[in-house]
Amino acid sequence: MRPIELPEELAGVAFTSDRARALGVPSKALRTSRLEHPTRGVWAQHPVGDDLRERARAAHLAMCGDAAFSHVTGARLLVLPLPPRALQQRRLDVCTRTDVGQRRRDGWVGRRGLETRQVVVVDGLRVVDLVDTWIDLAALTVGRHPTMTRVDLVVVGDEVLNRLLCLANAAQLTPRRKPYLDAALVAAAYREIDAAIARRIRPRGKRNLLWARERIRPGVRSPKETEARLVVVEAGLPEPLINHDITAPDGSGWLGEGDLVWRTRDGWVVVEYQGAHHADRRQASADELRQRILEDNRCAVFPMWAEDLDPGARQRAFLARVAAALTRQCGPTPPQVE
Repeated sequence: MRPIELPEELAGVAFTSDRARALGVPSKALRTSRLEHPTRGVWAQHPVGDDLRERARAAHLAMCGDAAFSHVTGARLLVLPLPPRALQQRRLDVCTRTDVGQRRRDGWVGRRGLETRQVVVVDGLRVVDLVDTWIDLAALTVGRHPTMTRVDLVVVGDEVLNRLLCLANAAQLTPRRKPYLDAALVAAAYREIDAAIARRIRPRGKRNLLWARERIRPGVRSPKETEARLVVVEAGLPEPLINHDITAPDGSGWLGEGDLVWRTRDGWVVVEYQGAHHADRRQASADELRQRILEDNRCAVFPMWAEDLDPGARQRAFLARVAAALTRQCGPTPPQVE
């Protein structure tokens, strides 16, 4: 192998054999050079490395014009919250039209059915859009070695739903501070998701997809909030309001906002998920002051930690305390969600 002098246009970037030939670089010179060869027909001066976007840009050069990144690769390029198991996948998911067939290359996972999916452009890369990528991820919840759970699918679905709301809200003449409280926007976002599901004939993991669809909610701000909500609801407690404003019972004003909130006959019941930053001394002090203020105004506040998300005696005790507070404040009639 010998070094090769490249035209200025090819220096420091990945390029195709056709592009090199068009600039006067013979094919033989490419094959006998010290250039990196990330995939068939693509070359680069320097190693592509492990960065997903860098690898995707190199692969994008070899993709046909109607192909797009999908599944895990699409989700990562769209910056959706995936579990660690899914993030371990190194191969790139490349989706093409069914009549074209799967693209088979080293380091690629060929997918078909692009004609039933919407495509967007992210940093110059063709990617299956938010909703269709979420539907595709349902395939990862089934099989011999699933890399996602149904709860993971709800986590991603909550994020997709809220992205749709933010996009729709930004297009309004007078955007709302909390678009998840706009019933018309929420209904339109659900319709968009349902229409995308209806376009698929038999999506892999459909049972888990429909289970997750019934549980995605607007207004969730973190994966752990999704998990906390599912723990509470799947235990049989009433559906809470999400990131809801809490006001004083006497109408004197706003007290704060709660992660999971139930309005009761006598006040409020609030579950607050405590992320890692809540362990900081200053933050813990502020949290305690806030909790005192809420409790002084007929709010029963229950901090929820990561350990409470795990099935077991601790989780059962936590849920029992929340259920007892709801029973005390509501009597035999469960609180109603607005």
